[in-house]
Amino acid sequence: MTDTAGDRGLAIVRWVLNTAIDRTRACLRGPVFEQALAAGRRPSEACGDTWVASLHDAFEEIYGRPATATAGRVEVFSRTRPSRISANGARVCEVLHDLLVVETVDVRSAGGQGEVTLVRRPIWQVESEVHASSREVG
Repeated sequence: MTDTAGDRGLAIVRWVLNTAIDRTRACLRGPVFEQALAAGRRPSEACGDTWVASLHDAFEEIYGRPATATAGRVEVFSRTRPSRISANGARVCEVLHDLLVVETVDVRSAGGQGEVTLVRRPIWQVESEVHASSREVG
């Protein structure tokens, strides 16, 4: 039996989704969720943030490995966690999607004053809201 990239991808997404579901369920029964509700957040907002944070953490567990010269660094971006990258004095969080897993590489800036982080390749792009209209989704 051969292991294909598709098989690995399916195994990863199954593990990430199951882990995120379990963690979201546990959090929704805990004090963090109750504090969010007590602070005036709507249940759907608090649940959505918990879901994205759980996905973020699960993807980081899979891809949180040190960078190498050939493989680059895999980074996870979401609104729930600031990244190591700063832009205009603020830490970058969400990029393009609710959750983005990408391989990055640091290159010397054009002026030679520092390094710029570039996306080498996307790995996972997750948008958690889906419109009810299939035309809008398309």
